[in-house]
Amino acid sequence: MGNDPGDSNKKEPSKLVAANGAKANTKPTKTTTSPKDDAPKPDQKDVQVAGDEAVSQAVDIKTNRDLNLALEKERRCSSKWKHQLQIVKEELLKKIEEEERGNSDVNKSEKEAKETQEWKEKYNQTNAKLLEIQASRAILSAEVSKLQHALHREVGDHIPISKVLEEGGDWKGRSQQICILKDKIADLKSKLQKQSANVVEHNHNDNFDSAQKREYEQISAKFLACREDLKNTRQKLSAILARRNVLENELKVAKEKMSLLVGKSDNDDRLIAALRLELEAQRQGQGPTLYGQKVGGPLSLDLVQRQHRLAASFQELKRHCYQQELQIQAQAELIEYLRAIASSQHEEEVMKDNSYDVVNGTSELSMTSKSSLLSQFDPKELLELQ
Repeated sequence: MGNDPGDSNKKEPSKLVAANGAKANTKPTKTTTSPKDDAPKPDQKDVQVAGDEAVSQAVDIKTNRDLNLALEKERRCSSKWKHQLQIVKEELLKKIEEEERGNSDVNKSEKEAKETQEWKEKYNQTNAKLLEIQASRAILSAEVSKLQHALHREVGDHIPISKVLEEGGDWKGRSQQICILKDKIADLKSKLQKQSANVVEHNHNDNFDSAQKREYEQISAKFLACREDLKNTRQKLSAILARRNVLENELKVAKEKMSLLVGKSDNDDRLIAALRLELEAQRQGQGPTLYGQKVGGPLSLDLVQRQHRLAASFQELKRHCYQQELQIQAQAELIEYLRAIASSQHEEEVMKDNSYDVVNGTSELSMTSKSSLLSQFDPKELLELQ
């Protein structure tokens, strides 16, 4: 950068001020006398010199002031130029930085272009490899589907492939299964040839035993029906016996109540008779005495009312006794009816047991059929039925 013009302006006024100061300092040295020291009056030359010096000092002061003003003006201009210079410097630095940044951006763009080119090449290589892998995968998937189809045809659809692939499993191939089945067929043929004669004889025996089998089935059905009827009859009989016991207990209680009512009615009859006698005695003036005096009037009325109450209670007891007798009679008839039903059912059971014994005696079953018949039922039930 060049020299600042403001600096030169600053230097020049300072030189002028120094020169003026030197003149001012040198001029008073010529007139060092004062009026106190010099008693005689000064000369005209001295006065003229002093006036010249004063004029010169005034001129110097004026010039100094002008120079100071010029200096201040120059300072302002220099500060303004400094500010503008600073702005220019900043703009220049910004331009330099922008140029450097532009150069760096260019370098960066070139670098990015190179990297982009490299990545494009890598992408193309990877894409080519991917296409190759996809082609090989398609070929392998086609081969796998063919092998699976062949394996399904060999193994069968009912057996999963995972079971075939397991090690140590009990799976057998189709050829092994065919060999095993062939051996089984040969064994079965030999057994069939050996058992052909036995089968013919067995069929003949089956035809011979068909009639006995039908008879056995009929007898077993009748036996089951009879056993069910017997079970139902026993249940009914047990219910009837329980009902009879309940009714007998009720009849016993009713008889006890009846005996109590009869005894009470007898007591009431005797009491009524005594009251009648007492009333008759009162009517004839022969009533009872109280403290040696006969009782009459209101006592007779009380006795009449008591007699009426006793008569009403007696009638109520009679009606209650009549109802109890009717209930006892109905319960007795019901008990007799239940006893008749129980006896008839017992006779029916005896007749069924006898008929079953007759059927067992007349049937001509074989020993095998009888044993099979008895094996179907509980021996305890058979003993109970007998």
